[in-house]
Amino acid sequence: MVDKSPYEKIADFVEFIKNAVNCQSPAKIKKINSDGTVNVEVYRNDEIENQLLIGIKIKHPETGKAFIYLGVEEGDEGVVRYFDRSTVDYIDGKEGYNFDDRCHNTNDACFELGFIPNPRNYVYPVNHDLMIGTKDGKGILTLDTGGIINILGGNVNIGGESSVIMDSSNIKLGGSGSSNNLLTTATVIKDSMGGTCTIVSGFSQKVKAD
Repeated sequence: MVDKSPYEKIADFVEFIKNAVNCQSPAKIKKINSDGTVNVEVYRNDEIENQLLIGIKIKHPETGKAFIYLGVEEGDEGVVRYFDRSTVDYIDGKEGYNFDDRCHNTNDACFELGFIPNPRNYVYPVNHDLMIGTKDGKGILTLDTGGIINILGGNVNIGGESSVIMDSSNIKLGGSGSSNNLLTTATVIKDSMGGTCTIVSGFSQKVKAD
């Protein structure tokens, strides 16, 4: 057996280190656990079989003031990211050095939503600046640069703890509902704020401020 040169030995060592370090990989949710974590299958794309990671925390968009929640289901795809050091204490709210020197370990990972393969990728519309909705199209909210906001859904519920305020000089109410109900609503709006409230439906009535 021919002894390898120093260069070849260094190259082998670098390759070993490269293969041993986990950074991030595509993954798919296999199970959603009762505590909100997920079990995911990691696509390694090498000679090692795909891994199943248990109890992985999902990274949701969240700050101290607000959050955005995206519902997940089994089969959803995304990315598993491995942290530089142990996150066991951090997840429990402890931020000090815990003397655990493990690095890029599969026990220190989170699942990030998205990164869908092209054949299953959602075709995003290009005529809106911001759009939030369900993929079945039954609930859509859009916001455009011009200040136009659209809310579309089978049933749209708007509730306020103390009041719901509609503040505009021109409000239109439309649909196939009872003309009396729409007229009553329009009158209440007119009496509260003045201006014009227009009912847009199979009939045409307009309530104007005095």
